[in-house]
Amino acid sequence: MKVDNIIIGSGISGLTAAAILARLGRSVAVIERNRRVGGSLRRFKRNGVAFDTGFHYTGCLGKDDILYRLWDYLGLLQYLDIQRFPDYSHENISFFDSSLEIPLYFSYKRSEEELSSLFPQDTEKIREYFRTVREVAATIPFYNFDVSLNEFFRDYWKPSQVPVKGILSGISDNRLVLALLIHLFLYGVPASQASLGTHAMVAHAYLNGAYHIVGGGQAVIDSYLKILRRAGVEIFTSMDIERIDIKDGAVHAVCADGEFFRTENVIYTGHPSRLFDLLPESFFRPAYVRRLRGLINTPSMFVAFCSLNAEMDDYGKSPWINYYALFSDEDMNSSRHRQLDRLPVMLTAPSVRDGTGKQGAVLLRESSMEEVLAFDQHGEEGKRAAGYEAWKRREGIALCNKANMHWFGSDEALELLETSSPLTFRDELGAPEGTVYGAMHSINQLTPSHMTRLRGLYLSGQSILMTGIVGASLSSLVTVGEIVGKESLWERITGS
Repeated sequence: MKVDNIIIGSGISGLTAAAILARLGRSVAVIERNRRVGGSLRRFKRNGVAFDTGFHYTGCLGKDDILYRLWDYLGLLQYLDIQRFPDYSHENISFFDSSLEIPLYFSYKRSEEELSSLFPQDTEKIREYFRTVREVAATIPFYNFDVSLNEFFRDYWKPSQVPVKGILSGISDNRLVLALLIHLFLYGVPASQASLGTHAMVAHAYLNGAYHIVGGGQAVIDSYLKILRRAGVEIFTSMDIERIDIKDGAVHAVCADGEFFRTENVIYTGHPSRLFDLLPESFFRPAYVRRLRGLINTPSMFVAFCSLNAEMDDYGKSPWINYYALFSDEDMNSSRHRQLDRLPVMLTAPSVRDGTGKQGAVLLRESSMEEVLAFDQHGEEGKRAAGYEAWKRREGIALCNKANMHWFGSDEALELLETSSPLTFRDELGAPEGTVYGAMHSINQLTPSHMTRLRGLYLSGQSILMTGIVGASLSSLVTVGEIVGKESLWERITGS
């Protein structure tokens, strides 16, 4: 089979790359190892309750925002019901050992006002924080369309190496620092290693407004599939890649389950360290191979999917507020939390925002492969040692009980239906160590480039540019731009 472009992986990055190329009239095939496309965007049901695997909400969907412009260009918006979070919605940060609650609104102005009123002694420092995030965001082309994409990637972006904790030094109350850094939940980097550039890129997207999509991530997947099928994109599922063939220093073909695809370009959207499973390391410099194989990943998660035994409003809670709970003396600067019973917990209810069906909520806490290694039987995917299901249930119930008492004041509000562990993320999504945000974007390691030294071989995904649905989508925009011309593609999408 001859096709201009092969996309390996059908998460949001792979679907976006395929859609852009198809929109430009290029022939495309998407190859996915799993039975279903969509990766962590998929939605599933348990006992009639809908749950999102990894998509909970997003930024950048205002009419002047980049994700809205991209989806408009691709023709996705006609299929999506996008709802902006109400003005009262926010990240609610509370503490297991204190009655203090800190709201971080999806608004620069509102957040600055609320935090200044809570901590008047730190007003100037709070203003400096928000001012700095705004200023850095203004240098990023995805938030300021007047900034040249080529110049942004050609020049060394200085904020990417400036520690974010520098602008927070001097704030008197550690709990405020935690509140301001709560967006670290959204890209998985401890405060000590987070860069000002990465923090601003993530935080600005939400300080400009948060958005819900009716139907969750599954609605996004279904919309992509409609436009891809209409454009003639072929999607192959349950197909494992055997190798990428190279000829004369350039990509020549992809072999998958005995099928042979001749192609000019391959966009690999999996974790960069897995690239060398598909082609000889000898094509790359040893230093490059060591760097990609040695990438430090963001943490994994343990997730409990729960049914709600009453309406959230009955408990004084809103699905438009995301709830976080932690200990006031927790050191968010550490690279890993060690005590399981002191880990921060997040509660969110994406499907409840749809306003239909049974009510459910999702609980998340940090986890790692160390926690589940004893159940990883012989290192084989899908093989679990005895006791794994019982352990998952115990941990899920413990997380439900903790959330029930802290947020609902009742031991009957949340009932466990399903769980996922680092092994789930590793085996179902192909994420090394079960990482949920890919390689860590930190001041301690270089972010892999979307280009490789082999002609026609490109990288995309969360590990390449930024995390989340916005980051992975923009990563593909930049990657495809290398094939078709970044500035001309940028002008088509943004109109600038």
